[in-house]
Amino acid sequence: MELHIAVDGAVSPNPGFGSVAYCIKRKDGKVLRKAGRRLEGDQITNNQAEFEAVLWGLEVVQEYYNKICAYLIFYSNSQLVVNILNREWNIGQGGYTKAAVSALKEVQAFKENLREIEVRWIPRERNTEANDIAGALVRQIHQEKQGGWTF
Repeated sequence: MELHIAVDGAVSPNPGFGSVAYCIKRKDGKVLRKAGRRLEGDQITNNQAEFEAVLWGLEVVQEYYNKICAYLIFYSNSQLVVNILNREWNIGQGGYTKAAVSALKEVQAFKENLREIEVRWIPRERNTEANDIAGALVRQIHQEKQGGWTF
């Protein structure tokens, strides 16, 4: 079965509080599962959140769809994520390095299990489900931590 997953990470400020989200759909567009969660810490960078979203998304696909997913199209609105996972760019040094290395290993492990994975860039405007969930969560975190401030 072909599955499509869009992921997104959000932080406020950068670095700051963070959240991640995913939306998994069938090839025909039917949403199978979508969710978001907060990230621990208050010094999370945007790039770190984006890679954490990848890791969580892959974890969910493997947990719930491992036996039926033979082909996965993975979408991110982060060019850094897409280019690193497609091995077009090297992993640099930064707050995201550990998460990027882990994400790259997980993508490789997915491929080694005789399944195909394609990683594609998607404009933020077309990544609405994951973007909206991650954004709402980070706004909620920021409001709780900063005493009512929203953006």
